[in-house]
Amino acid sequence: MNRFLKHVDFERASVPSSRRVRVYYMTQAAVAPPTFVLFTDRDVKLHFSYQRFLENQIRKSFGFLGTPIWIKNRARE
Repeated sequence: MNRFLKHVDFERASVPSSRRVRVYYMTQAAVAPPTFVLFTDRDVKLHFSYQRFLENQIRKSFGFLGTPIWIKNRARE
């Protein structure tokens, strides 16, 4: 997942600059449904467009067509 994150262009995500978070790393926590945990600089709810952007990037890279994807956010300590 971390190799995937290196190729994601977060500047393309249409998110207000005040709502942007810095993603440090990402891990897959479950498989049914695919659940991913993001470790970020702030413990805030992700902006809906940021979450949708990440879901679309994951679908494009790994082929999760028609599958719900859950993304959870945790602040890195």
